[in-house]
Amino acid sequence: MAAALAVTATALQIRLRGVKTSCGAALEAARGKVAASEQAWLRRQWRAVAATRRLPWSTCLTRSLTLWRRARRHGLTGRLCLGVARRNPFEAHAWVEFDGLVLGVQDGPPRSEDEGFVTARR
Repeated sequence: MAAALAVTATALQIRLRGVKTSCGAALEAARGKVAASEQAWLRRQWRAVAATRRLPWSTCLTRSLTLWRRARRHGLTGRLCLGVARRNPFEAHAWVEFDGLVLGVQDGPPRSEDEGFVTARR
């Protein structure tokens, strides 16, 4: 229930403030190692956030930004990643990375530029 409320709040913020304002700090490069216990915590949080997938306003961006915010409040530094395909049809995806731990990508690692997928990371 808490994850559904958090994703809803994130979706509302993106709608009201815009993507650039909502995601600005999350696009900064992550620094620091993530311990195994923290990786387990992140995976549990991701499962809770991912369970909101059926909400109509729950997108990969809202779920990833929600996880990034939860981790930040927990003291972990991650990076929100946005990828966009340079071909038709338009395709985009958002996920979060924490020191090599990638969350929000269902089918293995994020797509590469070789497949026409450009990733924004700062």
